Order: sequence, then structure tokens, then C-alpha cells
Amino acid sequence: MHLEVGELLPSKKQLKSQLGNYALANRFKLRVFKSDTTRYQVRCIVEDCNWRLRATKVQNSYYFQVRKFDNQHTFFTEARFPHQRQVSARVIGGHIQDKFCGHRLYKPNEIIHDMQREFGISCNYHKWYRARHITLEEVQGTPIESYSILPSYLYMLEQANLGTVTDLHTDSSNRFMYMFFCVKACIYGFLSSIRPVIAIDGTFLKDRHKGVLFVTVCMDGNDQICPIAFGVGDSETNEAWEWFLSRLHKVVGVVDDLVIVSNRKGSIRTGVEKVFPNSFYGACAVHLKRNMVGHYGRNKALKQYFRRAARVYRESQFLQRME
Repeated sequence: MHLEVGELLPSKKQLKSQLGNYALANRFKLRVFKSDTTRYQVRCIVEDCNWRLRATKVQNSYYFQVRKFDNQHTFFTEARFPHQRQVSARVIGGHIQDKFCGHRLYKPNEIIHDMQREFGISCNYHKWYRARHITLEEVQGTPIESYSILPSYLYMLEQANLGTVTDLHTDSSNRFMYMFFCVKACIYGFLSSIRPVIAIDGTFLKDRHKGVLFVTVCMDGNDQICPIAFGVGDSETNEAWEWFLSRLHKVVGVVDDLVIVSNRKGSIRTGVEKVFPNSFYGACAVHLKRNMVGHYGRNKALKQYFRRAARVYRESQFLQRME
């Protein structure tokens, strides 16, 4: 990292970032001596050290120019500090950006280890986490940018997979509300080769803008999960589920002896009764067992009785085991 007298930086923010990188590379701390709209002066945090830099704003521009730079430290290297205040999350992000290659998950603990090994610094976990978040947005784009290109993505999905069905719903201000897509291969697989039993559920999204991922799956002859359709909405409301299920109905049509399995969430059941009135709606045994544990506690004998009753296929056997 290089700095010299006369060097021009596009902005004060860029100057501070450059100084943060410089301090990181040379393993020392800075102390801001003066800072306002037209000047920025920093010194080494060690009181008697001669290292200092002064930069001023170039007239009629946003640029800052380095006017004075004493680049010699007058303290022992043992006095250098592992904790860097000037190393912001964005500065760290600039050093770890190359690590986010392909589909690799570069975790905060890995960032901590690599920065300690390469630069000998340590910061609190929250700063490492923010650095990772900033870098991911720079590499992958922000969620807002992703939502803005969603119409183009759905269009290309239809063109690349002929027969694929997509839908996008926005409000009166053209802001995203719901999204649905079902790939042609999934439609064909379910309608041609798979028993008419589908499972429906929703799970919350961890993104800054939250929301819910809607999922519809079935099980093939090899007892493997096969996806049918996906959707995204703001929350698991009656309106959201009815919108998603109505799009699903357009895809699969009327299926004889259709069975829909889900948890006991009221909004799902309401949507199923409106959109698929002739289907059989059943509660998922796993969710029922979790509800039972929450109500009666962790009773091993009760869980065993429940499991035995849930695995039979005839009503007479079920009633017998429920006695």
C-alpha cells in the first residue's frame, strides 16, 4: 500500500479508506488530529512518534491531496497494536473480496483466522460479520438490485426452459409483492409419473427485507423429494397463500384423488379449501408430533404410540392403535 506527497484521492472517504489500508498493511494505529470538510490530519497513536500525514481538499472539487507525509515511525515495532480502529469493515472487505470465488461460503471465523495470519490484527466478531456482508453485496449485488432484475430472470427462465410457468405480482407502486415459478420438467414429472400427493410449506427468508419462501414438493418412486413449484411473498397471509396456490392450480390443473399435506397453519388450509376444494387436506405427521411434544412434553412412550399410529395405511389399523 503506497502513499506519497502530492497524491490525489477522489474523496475524503477514499482518503480514509486508503489510510486504513495503509495502517493495516504496516500494522500500526492512527489518531485523527484534525478533520473537517477541507482538511484531514492523522498521526501515529504513539505520542512521541514522528509519523503523520496531512491532506487538504482541492479547491472547487471533491479531491483531497496529500500535502505533507512524514513516513518514518520513531517507536519500537513491539509497540505496534493488534487491534485496529482504522480498519473498518469496508477496508477488511477490500482485502477478502477475492476469497468469495465461486460458491464458496467464506465464514466470519475464517476471515478472523486469515486476517490474523496475514496482518496480525484482531477485531470484534461483529466487524468481521459486517465485512463479510459488505463484500457479499459488492460481489453478488444488493437484494434491491436482485429484485429489480427479477422480471428479466423469469423471462430468461421461460426462454431457456420452454413450458416453464412464471408469474410476478407487484402493487400499485410497482413494488414487489409475490413471485411464482415452476420449471417444465417438474410439471411433466409430477403429472406423468408421480403419485398425486404434494407437500406444501413456507419458510422465512433471512435477508434484510425478510419475506417467505413458498415451496411445493412431491416424492418420486425412489422416495426422493422432487420439487414442483417455488414462490416468494411478504408473509404467510391468507392472501399470499391463495395467490401462490391459484398459480399452482393453473399449472397442475384438476388432479384426481389429489392429496395435499402441510402443517396445521390456518392460512394454508384456507387457501387449499378455496383453490383445491376437491382435494384431501392432511396434516404432516412431523409437525403434529412437534405440536404434541410442545403440548405434552418429551414423553418417549407417547411419541412411540404416535409413530406407530402414523405409519399404518388402513383406517381399522389406525383406530386400533389409537385405542
